[in-house]
This record gives sequence, C-alpha cells and structure tokens, in this order.
Amino acid sequence: MYYNVLFPIISGIILALMAFVSVQRVNHPRYFPFAMILLILAMEQFCTALVALAVDNPAYDYLKGFFTLFLLIISQIIWPVWIPFALQRMETVWAIRRLLILFVYLGIVVALFTTWDYIFYEVSVTIEGDEMRFIQNGDRFFQAYGVYFWMGVTLLPAFISYTKRMWIVGLTLALAYAVMRYMNPYDFVFFSPIVALVLGGSIYFVLLDIPESKPVWHG
Repeated sequence: MYYNVLFPIISGIILALMAFVSVQRVNHPRYFPFAMILLILAMEQFCTALVALAVDNPAYDYLKGFFTLFLLIISQIIWPVWIPFALQRMETVWAIRRLLILFVYLGIVVALFTTWDYIFYEVSVTIEGDEMRFIQNGDRFFQAYGVYFWMGVTLLPAFISYTKRMWIVGLTLALAYAVMRYMNPYDFVFFSPIVALVLGGSIYFVLLDIPESKPVWHG
C-alpha cells in the first residue's frame, strides 16, 4: 500500500490543536459551533487514516466498515447541516440570520438524501497508488447531482454572511470543492490532508478576529 497514513494523522492532530485553542479563546457560545468545524475536520482526517490502515490489513475488515460509515456520517450528513448552522449562529445581522436558517433546513434535506443513498447503496474503498477512493455502488445520484446541493448549502452561506473575513472561508471552500471534484469526480466527497489544513487555517483566521475571552478573578 502506498497511501501514506501519516499525512492525515498529522493533519488531524494539527486541526485538533487548532480546535482546542479556538474553543479556549472565544468569548461567546455563539462562536463555539464555528470553532468546532476544526474538530470535525480533525475527526475526518483520523477516520481517513484508520480506514487506510484497515484496508491494508484484511484481519481488520470490520473496522474498515465502521470507520467508513463514521467518515460518511461526518462528511455527508453532519457537514451540510453544521456549516450553515455554525455561520448562522455567528451572524449578527438579523435579516442574514433569518436567511441562513433556510440553508440550515436545506442542509437537513441534503443530509436526509445522502442518508438514504448510504442505507441502500454500498460504499467500497480502494487505494490506487497514493490515493484512497470511496466509491458508492448504485445509481450514483449523489455523485452526479446531489453533490452540487451539498456544496451549495455549505458554500453560499459563507458569501452571504456579514461576519468579518468570512468570505475567505467561502473562497477556500470553493477552491477545496473544485479540487475534490477534479481529483475524484465519482467519489463521495472528503478532504485531503492538505486541503483540510488550508480550510482549517481559513477558519482559524476568522476566529482570530474575535475578541479573546478574559478570565474572571474572584476574591
């Protein structure tokens, strides 16, 4: 096997540390969901590494199925709901907050459709050279059409939001999605280690603009 599991492990560790630092520094609960995106990216990277290790060892085939399913849940079900929800929670402009609620509901619809696909169609995992691919058997509805709804409900809120620097996250997401569709046009979507780190960096950059919480001393 040529797929290097070290890269997603390192990426996951860095993203987890960024998530920890971000949660510690934000000063209001409305920022927590956005900071937790870093943790979601970290979990995705760790799952990718564990799936690769299981593929290389047939004795752990049952773990391959478990971590593949967990990765599917993170990437295809949690992601389209959590991203618009996190941005909606951060938004301070009332009209934009109301508009972003619509994207949360649309994300739930997308998540339900992807759940349907993964209940009735099996996902196989293959490693070709230094690339790991997750291919859904069946009619490929999600890969052909649904993936664009998946992208839309997570991408558009970043450009609609009035939150400072959020457009950078939107631009990074657009580039990340373009790379994924170019490299894996028929696979279900997940982030490579480098793409995940770049996206995590843009999220952390937005969080740096949030005033840091100050400890309160009593006595």
